[in-house]
Amino acid sequence: MVGQSQDALSDYRAFSWTVAAGMRALPGPTLSDANAINNRNQVVGAVRAQGQRFYTSANRWNPDGTLTSLGPPPARFSAARAINDSGVSVGDSEVAWQDSHAMVWDAAGTGTDLTTFGGLQSTATHINASGQVLGTYYRNNRGIGFLWSRKQGMVPIGPDAGNQYVTALNDNGEVTGNNLIVDSNPAYRYSPFIWSFRRGLRPLPVASAADSRVYALNNRREMVGFIERTPDDFYSRRAVYWNDVADPVDLNTRLYRAPAGLVLYSANEINDNGTIVADSNAGLVLLRPGKEGTAAPVLGPIAGTAAGDTVMLNDTVDFTVNFVDSAAAESHMASASVNDACPALAPSLRERRGLGDVSLRHTFCRAGVFTVKVKVTDRAGNATQVQRRLFVTDPSVATLIGHGALAPSDNLAASSREAPLRFAIWAPLDARPAAASRVAAPALVNVTGPFHFSAEVVGQPEQNGQSIRLNGTGRFNGRAGYRFDVEASPGDDQHGGADRLRLRISHTDAATKAEVLDYDNAADAAPIAVHMVNTAERMLVTQGKLRLAKQAAAR
Repeated sequence: MVGQSQDALSDYRAFSWTVAAGMRALPGPTLSDANAINNRNQVVGAVRAQGQRFYTSANRWNPDGTLTSLGPPPARFSAARAINDSGVSVGDSEVAWQDSHAMVWDAAGTGTDLTTFGGLQSTATHINASGQVLGTYYRNNRGIGFLWSRKQGMVPIGPDAGNQYVTALNDNGEVTGNNLIVDSNPAYRYSPFIWSFRRGLRPLPVASAADSRVYALNNRREMVGFIERTPDDFYSRRAVYWNDVADPVDLNTRLYRAPAGLVLYSANEINDNGTIVADSNAGLVLLRPGKEGTAAPVLGPIAGTAAGDTVMLNDTVDFTVNFVDSAAAESHMASASVNDACPALAPSLRERRGLGDVSLRHTFCRAGVFTVKVKVTDRAGNATQVQRRLFVTDPSVATLIGHGALAPSDNLAASSREAPLRFAIWAPLDARPAAASRVAAPALVNVTGPFHFSAEVVGQPEQNGQSIRLNGTGRFNGRAGYRFDVEASPGDDQHGGADRLRLRISHTDAATKAEVLDYDNAADAAPIAVHMVNTAERMLVTQGKLRLAKQAAAR
């Protein structure tokens, strides 16, 4: 497994992970991202361009630790997104300002421009063993999937209509994806499908779900994704498995000795052995066929609090984490932490025959956004950790709180794999000396998903009725020097009004001194390059609510 992680200095680094060796940072610049790995341990992604602050170039990490640059140099951005066992990789590169093209790089790193197939932009996201390339080109603000090979050229996936997100390609030339259903309720609803030259496009059954997506496909025509039972409700999602076009199977019903409280929301990957990577309320989990689990204990989510992820100042909360161990005779130790600098009690642990739970009582003496962590370790040193973020509010200080998953965007790059943009906002609105004297954490503005943004400096919030505006500076994918502006309008629960959140991120080009728009979800936002992850739709809060914590004390 490969990916990107953030260290204590807010630098983003590419990493690889194995069961045997755990996580290790990949060599090279501090700003880097790993997107894919092949069976020869070659990793592809992007690294900071030499001498540049904001721009990145496609790159391959070789097993001996050396780096191979994938050329030619882009105008600003390029990234490799997939690689096969022959060392051929694919991705996209900005060949001119705001003009991204799908690319194929051979084993030596020489690039072939696939052009845009008559559209405005294109990206390549998958490549199989025979060199077939899967990607998306964009025309009239619509994404159209394509399969390309040197022998057959470009073939559209299904009709050249609608809006499509292709998600997987296997070695048999079969493709999965999701078609956006327009004029639907909910507004963003998708129809998952499987496509092949021989059978064409076939929809996958969704068991009357409000929404559904397919994310991955193996060479045995097994597929995984999710179904959403209630419209626009992330927590009603359940990870599912399809075998060809049979009805989806809820993976939660197939778990063997799962810890109590564990819920699988989405299945994101599946290999030819049937091993699945899934997202859950306890974080990412690895699902293996059979009854033999990992040597480390398996933890469920951190349970506790009656009001979701919000706690009032000076509240005392009892947290519980359930766990299981495949070795019934094993014994364990537990540790826990809360990063609010408040007095902490040691956790207690109970266990019997491979089943156990950890209990932690904590009183929150400081307002802010904090993380609760619980770790369970067996006698051999095998350990597993889970964590949970909590918003602590002072009832005497009006505070803007927002968190959840944002609605998908028509203009998100196909390479984002439809990953949701998750956001978290916590900002006290009262600047009076009495309120300022309270020991509270700094304001927080954080976005993760297809891109990462974290505010470092947040100005004083401006309030106009129920509408709040925040601005400041922060890091975009680890790069400093970005400006942000947030406008938040909590909905009217009495009249069913929707929460609204606008986020705008930009930076100044070092050469031209012009403002470069990196992200803006305003309805009238101008079209922008695919790799910049722009959306033409406003963000909707689909989980959680934007809200103002009311002042309990009179002014």
